[in-house]
Amino acid sequence: MRDAMALACEDMERHLDHMDLQEVELRTEVDNLKNEIDEKNSQTKLDKSRAKAQEDKIDTLRSTLARAQEDDVSSYKASSEFSSCMHMYETESMKASISLTKKWLAKEHPSLDPLGLERFMARQWTIESAPKKSFPKGQRDGTSREGDAGGPSA
Repeated sequence: MRDAMALACEDMERHLDHMDLQEVELRTEVDNLKNEIDEKNSQTKLDKSRAKAQEDKIDTLRSTLARAQEDDVSSYKASSEFSSCMHMYETESMKASISLTKKWLAKEHPSLDPLGLERFMARQWTIESAPKKSFPKGQRDGTSREGDAGGPSA
């Protein structure tokens, strides 16, 4: 009888040890998830502060341009400094848009492969930024209307 009771006690102790181990694993996972949430929240705050700083710069520029003489504004807009600022602004706003889109997609559709998304966006960027070709009437892709594989008909 003692042997049966001792075996039962040992089984209970092993079961409790296993439950304790599972609890520790779950707590570790919860802590990891909390840390991940904190990191994402801090990144979001950083992104928002950068966006606010960019908006402040834009507002300052608008205010300055509103008070400036029209001739000065025209000459500034024609300068290379203005051109480079606009290019930099467009580049940064596109980067921010892409970054936020990727974050949203990762959150809303976690099953998407991030590398596949990168390849898709790169391909779309290439397609959209490629110069558009113009073909003579009746042609869509540079081949003749009759479907001549040799190119446009003469």
